[in-house]
Amino acid sequence: MISTPSWSTGTLKWHHMLNRPILNIIMKEANATQMAYATERSNQGVSNTLFHFSSIR
Repeated sequence: MISTPSWSTGTLKWHHMLNRPILNIIMKEANATQMAYATERSNQGVSNTLFHFSSIR
C-alpha cells in the first residue's frame, strides 16, 4: 500500500522519459503526413482549376 505511490511515480517518470521521443516521432510523422496531404490537395485544386479554365476556352 505504501510502496504503490513511489512505484507509480517511478513508472510515470520512466514513461515520461520513454514517451517524449516516441511522441516527437509520432508528431513529426503526423505533420509530414498532413503536409503531404495538404500539398496533394492543393496540387489537385490547381490542376482542377487549370482544367476548368482550359475547358472554358
